Amino acid sequence: MANSEHKPRFQSPLALLMEQFVQTKQACGYRFDEGTRLLRRLDRHLCAEGLASCELPKTLLRQWLARQPHESGRTQQCRLYLARQFAVYLCRLGYSAYVPERALSAKVGSGFCPRILTHSEVQQLLQAVDQLTPNARAPLRHLIMPEVLSLALSHRGIFTGRAVRFPGLLPQL
Repeated sequence: MANSEHKPRFQSPLALLMEQFVQTKQACGYRFDEGTRLLRRLDRHLCAEGLASCELPKTLLRQWLARQPHESGRTQQCRLYLARQFAVYLCRLGYSAYVPERALSAKVGSGFCPRILTHSEVQQLLQAVDQLTPNARAPLRHLIMPEVLSLALSHRGIFTGRAVRFPGLLPQL
């Protein structure tokens, strides 16, 4: 016999709206597992703080959005993104909701650090590419890769001033 009792995922006064929001996301093709998990956390926070009406007040949402000492800026951004989406959804339905500013979360750096090649490293790279041999899996690689690398170095990776300072850096086409 199947269990006919369905335990609701959400308990706060916004529970029905949260459920509808999740269903809307899923109807659009999103799995929305992480979003549902974050909404449950928001729901527990709203219950713990004693939210009694069907609204999303600024003070309670800002408490929930505050960056925790153990979390990364990216985690906080995910919470902020979900909170903004849910708040906009509530506003569209005519409910009172604070829509947090995008700038509220911590700035997250990309973590990108370019690798600058030395003159000798570029020379070694060009020499290695020039020594490629034909291969059954990639029969034109030995012809294409030197050209692609030359184009990449001459048009995107090296400024004209740097190319002039290192004569012979770029192969003659």
